[in-house]
Amino acid sequence: MILVAPEHLPIEASTEVYKAYWEQYKETCKGITGFPATKIPTDSNAEEHFEAMDCFGVLSISNFHFTFEHYFTDQYQTLSSPTTQKLRVHLKNYDHEDTVFVISWLDFTSLSWQEIDWLFKIYKGKILLDDSFESCPIRNNAMNTMLEKRGYNVSKIGWFTNCPRKDLTVKEDNFYRNNWLHLTLTSDQSARPNDIGTINPLDKAGLKDYSNKTYQFLSLNGHSTSTRLQVILKLHLEDVIDPNKFRYSMCSIEHENDVVSYLTKCNIPQDNNDFYKGIINQLFPKRLPGDVDEGRERDFFVSADWWNNCYFNLNIDTNQAYLGDNWVNISEKWMKQIMYYTPGININEYTGLEQHAKDLGFKGYEQFWDQSYDTTKDHYERINAVVDVIKNMQDPTEAEWKQMMDIAEYNYNHFYKKHIPSLAKSLQESIQNLLDQ
Repeated sequence: MILVAPEHLPIEASTEVYKAYWEQYKETCKGITGFPATKIPTDSNAEEHFEAMDCFGVLSISNFHFTFEHYFTDQYQTLSSPTTQKLRVHLKNYDHEDTVFVISWLDFTSLSWQEIDWLFKIYKGKILLDDSFESCPIRNNAMNTMLEKRGYNVSKIGWFTNCPRKDLTVKEDNFYRNNWLHLTLTSDQSARPNDIGTINPLDKAGLKDYSNKTYQFLSLNGHSTSTRLQVILKLHLEDVIDPNKFRYSMCSIEHENDVVSYLTKCNIPQDNNDFYKGIINQLFPKRLPGDVDEGRERDFFVSADWWNNCYFNLNIDTNQAYLGDNWVNISEKWMKQIMYYTPGININEYTGLEQHAKDLGFKGYEQFWDQSYDTTKDHYERINAVVDVIKNMQDPTEAEWKQMMDIAEYNYNHFYKKHIPSLAKSLQESIQNLLDQ
């Protein structure tokens, strides 16, 4: 087995494949249910959504890069070239049946139809589509459907996405779903320690020290989602937002309509639209002192005092509800709870986040607070249940904190000694399955 990936490969890029994908994406969304109610993109201008423009014309390393360097040392090779060439030229020495060509989602969307034809009809190896950074599995489904409708043999490609199934099945046809982000981020920690683009460790003693705690909850949110806005809004309405009780960040403000609909659901009187917008603008956007402003760096940036000084973390995780209730996503936000010895609440637009962590072998904190929110099907009732837990939470006693830290210690060790090795083994098995499919 040989894994080969671009490091710097200039190509003649195109947006035509992405345009075809975007049309299928809109069509795929029509058949999706769950909460929020079906959200169908209405913008026909695909190029406004084309994320690959910043890297257009140059294929570069994927999110799996440091993971492959670490776990596939003798099998992983990268390619660089100073000149623009067709893929068949770049890959002329790697056109073999035991070879897997690794390409990131963004780079794949910038390929021309000529390159797609060569990869699917002539190239002898398989294609590993690396979408291990994001949590939007529907886009892989839509791209796969579009290619299949156009007559391509999609058994040539494996879509490696986050958002595993709740039953922990990794392989679904040519989709490989697992918590790949956890694996890539720990590989990044080893490969580039102290880099602002990865999650860096903190001193355990400061995190566990009971005397450091000055407030109860910390909730860190980069971009907004409907649920993030609604939860923070409900906390505000219940008068929980207070520097001594609850600190949060929300670095962007989108989905305002979902906030307005939630205010209506809460029977907040609406004299005019300015009243609602006044509440929204009071709460969002918001940053904590010392925060950073870049995308990936913003998601991974850590300030020691944020975590040293809080008892608990509220993780309103990244939304992937578009596929229904069989999938789940515990992202880098959940990872921080484990790495930083911080007991946490985890919710989203679907159920089962707490249960998923337990299914992976982690211990929960159900002995300290009611976790019925994890099985509450109704979206608004689930938000209310979480808010009730936070509103009624008392500071733990020193004895309770010691019990919590025993759980946190177990989870920390389980993460690095069991969970990550299990993901590495799953990745190796999945790549072999890709070669065999």
